[in-house]
Amino acid sequence: MPFRAFLEGRAEKLAGHEATIGDWADHVTTVFTDVRLKRFLEMRGADAGSPAMLMAKPAFWTGLIYDDAAQKAAAALVRDWNVADIQALRLAVPREGLSARIGGHALRDVARQVMAIAQDGLRARGKGEARYLDPLEEIVAAGQTQAERWLARHAGPWRGDTARILAEAAI
Repeated sequence: MPFRAFLEGRAEKLAGHEATIGDWADHVTTVFTDVRLKRFLEMRGADAGSPAMLMAKPAFWTGLIYDDAAQKAAAALVRDWNVADIQALRLAVPREGLSARIGGHALRDVARQVMAIAQDGLRARGKGEARYLDPLEEIVAAGQTQAERWLARHAGPWRGDTARILAEAAI
């Protein structure tokens, strides 16, 4: 049933049940935006991929979010971006990868700056987590994403064998 029908009391199966804020909270969890605010921030911008990436992505976000100086540096980096530019970047990235542009800059250049901010944020925490960023550093240095590397090998030496990608991504 449409949630609107439930809210308006038109839901036949749940007659007598008035919609609550808890019902709304449950409904909102069905929306898969890049970041969802729950009792925590849930980052949903990328799948894990390889086992190394499983550690790299949380370390990346920890470096950006858990340090005040890193938060300020990241905010300064994107200060001049507007919603239209961000939406255009979101559409360009699947086609262009790190060559996509925003604010006159290639995403690869922005990624270098963001990685430096995340590294600094993790170093400030002092828990030795910066090493987990190595796979992301490799992507930025090579200018080729994990997916692009897999696609190149899929079309080349793997001769279309998709199982090879799944094997590399196995945990």
